[in-house]
Amino acid sequence: MKQITINDTDYLFRIGVRDDIDIRKSYNQLVNGIFEFDFEFWHEAGYWTDANVPYVLIHNNQVVANVSVNHITFERGGVLFETVQLGTVCTHPKHRNQGLIRFLMNQIFEAYNSDTTSFYLYANENVMDFYQQFGFNFVPENQYRMKTEPCISTFSQINKKTLLQSLQYLRLLSEGNPYTKQLQ
Repeated sequence: MKQITINDTDYLFRIGVRDDIDIRKSYNQLVNGIFEFDFEFWHEAGYWTDANVPYVLIHNNQVVANVSVNHITFERGGVLFETVQLGTVCTHPKHRNQGLIRFLMNQIFEAYNSDTTSFYLYANENVMDFYQQFGFNFVPENQYRMKTEPCISTFSQINKKTLLQSLQYLRLLSEGNPYTKQLQ
């Protein structure tokens, strides 16, 4: 951890939260407050790997800002290449508009050689201008749809608290998506 000051407010800057119970709990509270999900189940199930690295700012023992680095290998045209997906970008409402995300993004760009690393992220329309300040360009996504006929389905929502359903979900997750070339 490193002590820093941004706009006359002291923060602790930290890379990684997975192995510190108190910081991970605070991180999950921030993520849950913004996105209404957290990563604790993934941690407990052993699926939080070194490929996901949160960069966080901590104020008064609470995580108040995060940008997570996700290391992902893709295959394109038979060639493997490493990418960094930036995700779970969030700031506690009381700490917004203070430059916290800008600080974290700059730390990430300094940690990686941007000449050889491809970065990408998924952004809401209301923050596109912000990410363009860092050199990101808008790339349209294709969406494919087809008309389907109603049918009786055996689909049921997975309850992560039910062991059998959790094991079935984790098995399906480990099998991967047969329609993508992303490597695990």
